[in-house]
Amino acid sequence: FCPVLYTEEIAVVIKKGFKETIIQVGAGPCAAYFERSPTAPNDGYLTLSGLQFRGHAMFSPIDCPWDMAVVEYCWLTEILVGEVGGCFGCPSQIITLVNFLDTLILLLVAKDDAKIVPERFKFCQHGQTSSVCTIGSQPGRPCDSEDRLKYTQMRLSVDGVQLALADENTAITVALDPLRFTLCNAHEKRLTEHICLRIPNVVARQCRRIFGVYFLVLLCQDSGNSGKQFSGSVEVHQTEDIEKFFGINDEDGHLLMDRKKALKRWRDGFNPWLRAEDRLFYPADSPTWLECARASITGVSLDVELPYAGGSSQLDQMRQKFLLKHDKETKRLHFLWDKTTVWSCACYGDTAFITKDDTL
Repeated sequence: FCPVLYTEEIAVVIKKGFKETIIQVGAGPCAAYFERSPTAPNDGYLTLSGLQFRGHAMFSPIDCPWDMAVVEYCWLTEILVGEVGGCFGCPSQIITLVNFLDTLILLLVAKDDAKIVPERFKFCQHGQTSSVCTIGSQPGRPCDSEDRLKYTQMRLSVDGVQLALADENTAITVALDPLRFTLCNAHEKRLTEHICLRIPNVVARQCRRIFGVYFLVLLCQDSGNSGKQFSGSVEVHQTEDIEKFFGINDEDGHLLMDRKKALKRWRDGFNPWLRAEDRLFYPADSPTWLECARASITGVSLDVELPYAGGSSQLDQMRQKFLLKHDKETKRLHFLWDKTTVWSCACYGDTAFITKDDTL
């Protein structure tokens, strides 16, 4: 069964200019509904408070031939995800969601579906055929293209995740604090591929439903206050244990099988012990969930520097030269020109991403 997706609106804004292109896509609150099936007795749902994608491409006309006009030397992206919440009725609904996301990602990044460009149309950063470029090609080594040298950075932010898998008697919940993920090919001025992940806290719980629970809450009179306060001691007893322990019988000595009559007789037995105004006794209005297990991980921090591909030993030097050349006029990549620190890149802001000064 495929989920049904509902959303209020989707807005797309594209601003195209000679030296930059800005793309923004926003989606309002979304909800996905999973219908029940023979293997899923309960419905499932997934909600998203909001989603926004922002992309900023930077161009430069320096040393570009007239038929090429500009070269793209920077592509910055950011994905902002709001609160994610949901509850699934069975594992099959989770599998359906995973299959949907897997197919979507495959369509976005699959190399098999990439456009095949003939060799004669593969141009380098100078607008010439890569293998015979008169400026950058060397024997046995073609000139690099702008896609290989340009600065790319992606930021992902998730405000929070609250997910649950629940059936009639058992529930498993997972909660994540705000998540931050970055992918940068010039991280902290090292000009290498780098992945960063930050999750402050991850909590998983397993709960069990308990039926037939009654509560006895004692109220105490506080001499300093005129009102009543809970004493803080709450005794919880299973109804079966109460009947077995107290032996609630009727007038003829037989065990009362009627729960309501047994409850009334047991409650009346407490009347001599408590004043009426200090007693509050009631059955639980809804089934009680008891936390059976809990696991938490705090301070998740992952930093991975990816190795160079084969034949890319000087890629960092060529990329730095390429970026300094094309950003010299506008200086939109602030971290390239900041001499006060060596720990800087678009992961920390320090660029003219969308605005003149993108501060995080």
